[in-house]
Amino acid sequence: MNVTGRRAAGRPAPAMGVVLTLVLLLATPVALSAADPPATASEAVDRFEEVYRSIHDYQVRLYQWCRSGRRYERRIIDFYFKRPRRMRMDILTGNRPFDDGSVGLYLGGDKVVGRKGGILSAIVLTVNKYDAIATTVRGVTFDQSDLQGILDRLRNGFTIGEVELELRGGWYWLHILPHDPEGYRGVTRETVAFDPQTFLPIYSETFEGELQVEFARWTDYILNAGLPDELFRIRTESSILRSAGIRTIHGLPADETYFAP
Repeated sequence: MNVTGRRAAGRPAPAMGVVLTLVLLLATPVALSAADPPATASEAVDRFEEVYRSIHDYQVRLYQWCRSGRRYERRIIDFYFKRPRRMRMDILTGNRPFDDGSVGLYLGGDKVVGRKGGILSAIVLTVNKYDAIATTVRGVTFDQSDLQGILDRLRNGFTIGEVELELRGGWYWLHILPHDPEGYRGVTRETVAFDPQTFLPIYSETFEGELQVEFARWTDYILNAGLPDELFRIRTESSILRSAGIRTIHGLPADETYFAP
């Protein structure tokens, strides 16, 4: 754009209709994010639930770490979800034995099906969702990891304490402040940040006092791409999506810089 307002030599002036169209296209996202922002934490959670209810399936890259005592876990995950509530995690990299290349499935109920990576990839295990090999080191289960799980924690926050809304850095931040941290896994604050355009979670952090014990960063959301049922079979490779011409996060490079707050 010529900020002086002069037209570059040799270029015809654009038609007024084209100019107006471009202005409207550029202005629309800003107007949508600025219009009627949530005034309370409850309104923000309602907005998130409305977005979630509109999603039939989604894919997202998850950068996650957590600690419990001396145990520490760090992973980069491709996460897939399809209604009614099927989930798949492909662990691209991780610091636990045979993490790299492992796959886990949750198809409802209390069971998780999984296979490790590397030389153990031929072995398929079915375990209770609370089993240590199916949870994080802080005991977070498969069905607490999707958008429904995040929504449930936020709703529960109003019951076990307070939920505060903050607008900072262009994001909406929801802070869960439990009245009884000891009864909430020792957590004194759990925060989820939302993109103002999509109202999808993009960042999360959890603290025990001054010590941060959990971190999550969600990137590269793909919504309603039409994930096939076949993806939620333990022997199926996620590469079938690209082969079928379905837009996918599979194959995107892992960006370690997302682990920075």
